[in-house]
Amino acid sequence: MSRLDDEIRGIRSAADKEAKDEYQRLLTAAEQDAEKIVEPPRQKIDGIARAAQQELKPHVAELSVKMAEERIRGEITDADRERIFSEFVRTLGGER
Repeated sequence: MSRLDDEIRGIRSAADKEAKDEYQRLLTAAEQDAEKIVEPPRQKIDGIARAAQQELKPHVAELSVKMAEERIRGEITDADRERIFSEFVRTLGGER
C-alpha cells in the first residue's frame, strides 16, 4: 500500500511538472503570437510618425524664420535702419 501511495505521488508530481511545462510553453507561444500581431501596426505607426516629422520640418523652419523676422522688425529702430542702410551703401561703393 505504501508503494502505491509513493507511486501515486510520483505520478501527481510528474503530472504537475508536465502541466507547468505545458503552461509555460503555451504562454511563450501566446507572447510570440501577440508580438507577431502587434509588430506590423507598430512599424506602420513608426513610418507614419517619421513621414509626419519630415513633412513638418519645412513648416517649422518657415515659422521660425517668420517669428525671427517679426521680432527683429519689432526691435529695430529707425536709427538702426539708417545705420544699416548707410553701411550697405558704403559697402556697395567699395568703402569700408
